[in-house]
Amino acid sequence: MGARFNYYTKKAHRYLGVFIGIQFLLWTIGGLYFSWTDIEEIRGEHLTKNPGGLRLKGSIVGPSEPLKHLYERNNVTSVRGVSLSEVLGVPYYRIDFENSEGKTVTVLADARTGELRDGFSEQEAMEIAGQAMKQPAKVRSAKLLTKADIGGHHEYRDKPLPAYEISFSQPANTVVYVSRDPGRVESVRTNAWRVFDFFWLFHTLDFYGRDDINNYVLRAFSVLGLVTLFSGYLLFFITSPWLRAGRGKRNAKLDR
Repeated sequence: MGARFNYYTKKAHRYLGVFIGIQFLLWTIGGLYFSWTDIEEIRGEHLTKNPGGLRLKGSIVGPSEPLKHLYERNNVTSVRGVSLSEVLGVPYYRIDFENSEGKTVTVLADARTGELRDGFSEQEAMEIAGQAMKQPAKVRSAKLLTKADIGGHHEYRDKPLPAYEISFSQPANTVVYVSRDPGRVESVRTNAWRVFDFFWLFHTLDFYGRDDINNYVLRAFSVLGLVTLFSGYLLFFITSPWLRAGRGKRNAKLDR
């Protein structure tokens, strides 16, 4: 009974160790990458400028004017906030509101007239992305992304759509995502972020959204990891020469 138990314990530990060891290796390498890489570099913040303050060169209307147009054109449940910003040299009211579907939507209104802005063109989005970069960069390609273009593995996730994908050849294959209607740089993706995303996927084992740490795959690997660990401790005790020597001495005393 004891020999068979030892045999199956060793066999289970060996194969579990190989299987779980791959995941443990990915967790360890990922942890090293996370701890040794600057989070600002991963987010691409070292490549972009900090948004400057608003430079008003003329008079603007009060926020009641764009809000009047907003209620005329949209099904508004509540207004979440109104702020002033500048896009391509033009002052805009940025209005965040909740619609009847419970979604938070952002629209722009020209602060000089109060008229709502319909959305930015591809050329304007390229200018917005170019102005956001610290160093001049040449645009490689640009395209409009809609919900149909975005899947669980796309690097532009959980951000406003439609959005323009503005790709630069350098540095580090940078892609700047500019939302069409708010006209805002939503995220910057580089090679450093893509490496981070790869290891984060295998860190959480959420192969769709990356952030669900309650998924069953992660739970299963956690349980198997504990089984592997405890089987290793069990093997240590049942094969320990000191414990075997102690058992031999006790058996010898009993035989006297």
